[in-house]
Amino acid sequence: MASSVCDCFVRARCTRGCFRGSTTDCRAGRRGSRTELSLEAVREFQVVKSGWLAESGGGSAGSINVVTKSGANTLHGDAFVFGQSGIFNARPKLEETLGADPALTRYRVGAAIGGPVVRDRTFYYAAAEREGTHDQTASDVSPSVAAAINRTLGAGLLPEIATRQLTIGPFPTTRSETEASLKISHALGGRGFLTVAFAANQNADDHDAFNRGGLSDSSARGSAMTRDVALTGSWNTTVTPRTVNELRGQFARRRQTFEPTDPQGPGVVISGVAEFGTSYVGDSARRQSYVEIADTTTHARGQHLLKVGAGFKRIAVDGTVNDGVHGLYVFRTLDAFVGGRPDLTRIMSAEADVDFAVSRGTAFVQDHWTPHAGLSVDAGLRFDIALFPSYVEMTSRQLTPRMGVAWTVTPQWLIRGGAGRYADRLVLASIERALSSSQLGIVEQIGEGQPATAPSIYTVRRGAWDPSSVQASLGAERLVTPNLIAAVTYLYSSGHDLPRSVNVNLPPPTILTMANAPSLGVDAPTPQQLGRPVFGLERVNPAWDAVFELQPTAASTYHGITLSLNRRLANDIEWACSYTWSHARDSASDFDEQPQNPYALADEWAESRYDQRHRFVASALFDLPIGEEEDRKPGEEPNGWASAFSHIAIAPILTIGSGGPVNAVTGGDDNRTGAFPFTSRPLGFSRNATRLPSTATLDLRILKYFNITPHGKLDLVVEAFNLLNRTNVTQINAVYGPLLTARSSFGRPIEAGMSRQIQFSVDFEF
Repeated sequence: MASSVCDCFVRARCTRGCFRGSTTDCRAGRRGSRTELSLEAVREFQVVKSGWLAESGGGSAGSINVVTKSGANTLHGDAFVFGQSGIFNARPKLEETLGADPALTRYRVGAAIGGPVVRDRTFYYAAAEREGTHDQTASDVSPSVAAAINRTLGAGLLPEIATRQLTIGPFPTTRSETEASLKISHALGGRGFLTVAFAANQNADDHDAFNRGGLSDSSARGSAMTRDVALTGSWNTTVTPRTVNELRGQFARRRQTFEPTDPQGPGVVISGVAEFGTSYVGDSARRQSYVEIADTTTHARGQHLLKVGAGFKRIAVDGTVNDGVHGLYVFRTLDAFVGGRPDLTRIMSAEADVDFAVSRGTAFVQDHWTPHAGLSVDAGLRFDIALFPSYVEMTSRQLTPRMGVAWTVTPQWLIRGGAGRYADRLVLASIERALSSSQLGIVEQIGEGQPATAPSIYTVRRGAWDPSSVQASLGAERLVTPNLIAAVTYLYSSGHDLPRSVNVNLPPPTILTMANAPSLGVDAPTPQQLGRPVFGLERVNPAWDAVFELQPTAASTYHGITLSLNRRLANDIEWACSYTWSHARDSASDFDEQPQNPYALADEWAESRYDQRHRFVASALFDLPIGEEEDRKPGEEPNGWASAFSHIAIAPILTIGSGGPVNAVTGGDDNRTGAFPFTSRPLGFSRNATRLPSTATLDLRILKYFNITPHGKLDLVVEAFNLLNRTNVTQINAVYGPLLTARSSFGRPIEAGMSRQIQFSVDFEF
């Protein structure tokens, strides 16, 4: 049974898997209604051999499969422990303020056991894990810049700011995670199977859970605590020899708390230089409940396998959100900060007590037709409906057809493909501020150079909301040798009616000149402002300053071609490699991304922030010594020196990828749209025009196992990540500056992936 506990406020950090052996993809939820999430259905083509699958499991993208194993008549189990210490690792990349290797202690222990309660009838499987990490990190704020900021704060600037000293050097971080699960399975006299599972998870990140960019001081970061519990069940029934039914249900609850490191006073952002004080977002406590029930019936008749099903989900959220109530100062440059001249101020009027729910229903019919052994055709139709709170006046109803074909042309050739339309989800976090504005009257005060005369609000466009994507795939596989398969696959996705935020209270802009600058409220225009469209002080509705409307006006496309070679395990060697060329474009990569000019939405069409043009992955598995298994007689174990060098597995994996896009900005609201983070791009720059450097990572796992009589196995494992200790840049300074020439810091790396890390583990199975 799938749990969609991560379905709601996916902007918050999702936990890892609930249990050992589970699967988690919380990122998909965070990227909802975007190029990457709108590909969630395309991924089904890669998993389902027939080329298409109607979603009959009732789960959502970003779900967590809570338990993946069942007990059996024989008692089985395992216990493991792994540890990691900073003395074996390389120094973190780019964190120049670290005077020495950071202290690091990490461990993870766990155990699982399964067996019969009543032989041949009732089985159990239980698992538990605990992880703890004590680490250190540092910001990439230049020590000289931090010293200058500290001197200015020490002189008494902005006394309302609680943070009076930036951290120069490392600061401690901790992380802990506890997971437990229990699954009971019961056979119902040969006519059915009943399964009940309980799961619990607690995850805590201290001092580095959010707002952890390279220029964020320790005071601007925060801590998070997440607690999940879930109860799931399924009842599989054999109705007739040709008909089976599966009834599934789930109840889950999540409690998530975000706390800023500095909970007092405003926060400060110096564009492209440093961020400190209270984070503008990340002060909240939410409770989420999730209820789901779904039923699927499968009937076989001749060459057809017919499936019909329906499901219902209800997600309710309540809690307190304090985002923005402490305020924010934004300075254009370090000199502006020293002089006490903020370019922007923002503050929310009050904390929000949120309480709302969304219901989702679905129904589908699918036919899997096999006219002969070498051909299968899938066709189906799916209906999705979402019911939002009545006061936002949104509707969502979509009917989406899908089809797929798999054809074995010859014993060596297989062709498969599919196409369809897929309804996309609107994550609840996207409408929360609009609900707070409409129901609680919470507004935001924005000052751009001079205080605004009216407050700003958040709204949602009324009417039909039908975010969706058209998906298509075509692939071919060739059996090159008995152990080697070559494949090529093309994937396409086109997203429509995707959400983004736009300030709809602005009149048409005016091209800024030195002559008209005073009338537009721009006292001292910068070189980057002159010649660009700028919005003056007038508003369409004078009662409000900015009206940030969530609207379904974004779109996306994706084209991808993958070439792969896979050699199955034979003669103690297995390997696989794949290369993907892809191109993802969109007009907004997240629901809160705003355009540079609301009157020129077409100018936002560019590379998606998730675009990665090239990616190559190669992996292998070597059982050492090569050929040793074939040389021994059945049941014979190695002895002497042969025993010391047998039962060894070496598994390397190499990943190489081109760098992703970065959206260069001037560091100020030069168009005067009220958007934050800033969206004004340097003159002549298109959206996401800058790129990160390419990345390359070599990971290695070495395992030595010992057979423990009568039925046990002991694994000793050494794992190395980023073995070659390459600097893989994940973030650069994207602030160009107010002049026509870029700052010297523009494009400087400020965040990198992990340096070389080595960990050790022991695993005993019986």
